[in-house]
Amino acid sequence: MEEMKLGDKSKFAPYVAYLKTQNPGQLPVNWSEPGKKLLRKAFRPGSDVVDWIDRYYMKDISETSCINDDPFEIHMIEMTIQRCFDTALIPIWDMVNHDNGRINTENSSMYDKDGLKVRSSRPIKSGEEIFATYDKCVDCEDISDEEGTPEILRDFGFVESYPHRWIFEDTNELDADIWFEIKQDDKNETSVEWWFDEATGAHEVPNLKELLFLSKELNRVTEVGKALNMTDAAYTGDMPMREWYMISQYQKAAEQALRLALRDADRVNP
Repeated sequence: MEEMKLGDKSKFAPYVAYLKTQNPGQLPVNWSEPGKKLLRKAFRPGSDVVDWIDRYYMKDISETSCINDDPFEIHMIEMTIQRCFDTALIPIWDMVNHDNGRINTENSSMYDKDGLKVRSSRPIKSGEEIFATYDKCVDCEDISDEEGTPEILRDFGFVESYPHRWIFEDTNELDADIWFEIKQDDKNETSVEWWFDEATGAHEVPNLKELLFLSKELNRVTEVGKALNMTDAAYTGDMPMREWYMISQYQKAAEQALRLALRDADRVNP
């Protein structure tokens, strides 16, 4: 925040100038109130998707408070979460897009003696876009075990391309976490991959209790889609179109993932 306030006087002035071109509201936590309200309905009850700044950073609300209810400070937190790698903002590297299906780079730790180094992980053609991963990274200790497509939307502001990862954490309704990915091949055929337990050497397909939970969640997400009528024709203009589009994308991805998961589980355990 201090460097942003310094502006041209900051020793990071060129990077600060770039950051100042980034508009507020790229993450759901800083969306319009109608957008937040709609997204809450699409996410599981209790999710912090639009409330994490209030819960974890806002003074007088959070025990770990560090900011006031000020648009500038809120935007700084939003932008730092969106653009940082572990605990640092890294110019240029933070402009590389995320795509776990087309990732073509690999990198060393930013804590290495010689600093972070990025290299290609496979031959890259001229004009081909460079991709990184935001959740299978070296310094974030591969949070793909714990976070997936919903968290990418929460922390980076978009619904990622395939693969889509879904993690339903252990609650009173579950005996263990449910983890699966929806993948898509070159022919646009989708498939489900369940968590692989290295100890047993087998994929963890949900048991009956877990399947009932997934079925219940599918019903909830489907009803949300019907109630919201997430189509361009139904757009009323009470929120930015980008917010409407992202909510629609997310609801459709969640509904598709749950349908495919239940169908695959039935195939594996008829």
